[in-house]
Amino acid sequence: MHAQDQTSVRIVTLHTLAISYLPRVARLFARQNPQASLSILPSIQGIEEYFDALLTGVADIMLTYETGATVLDGAALDQLAVKHLGDDRMLPVCSPSLRAALPDDWLSGDTPVPYLSYTSFSFSDRVVGEVATGLGAKLQKVFESPLSESLRRVALDGTGVAWLPERLASADLRSGALIALEGDSLAPAVSVSAYKLKSPRGDLVERAWEVFDTL
Repeated sequence: MHAQDQTSVRIVTLHTLAISYLPRVARLFARQNPQASLSILPSIQGIEEYFDALLTGVADIMLTYETGATVLDGAALDQLAVKHLGDDRMLPVCSPSLRAALPDDWLSGDTPVPYLSYTSFSFSDRVVGEVATGLGAKLQKVFESPLSESLRRVALDGTGVAWLPERLASADLRSGALIALEGDSLAPAVSVSAYKLKSPRGDLVERAWEVFDTL
């Protein structure tokens, strides 16, 4: 499809960010561009595949988490425009019933804590995996999924402890449906950024890109 004929803007992103960030983007874009649409390409792959999708034209815009450990190719970055949209943390959380069953110092018990894990190939596992590995035998994996929303649902049922983006879990934390667990260095920080190619992709992509300034 030629840029001048484009009627849809393709955004590749994590499923979690599609839930937490993109509804506002979709609403504002639709209001300003009633004859066009956004096409969301949710992905559970690594950040390298995200950039490949952007650089090869599979996607027009990329929305992703980043950490201080994220290393990107300099030549590729030179081709991209970036907008920093905010910061988040991956918080260890569990249901009130599970919290009541754990010791006050929740990692000090003799029995391993049931752990809801991200699948090893997912980007979220890159963020949380180092913390979980450091806790070693204090955690016992009982469930695994690449999706934060899936782990959230299982955590709400009291099955185990999950590391969730604070933005995703905020309503549950406010209502008391989930409880954040205490501990030093247990909540790795992430930033949220949007990328697109610097080279022109058409007016519609530029208008979608401008919407991210409102977040």
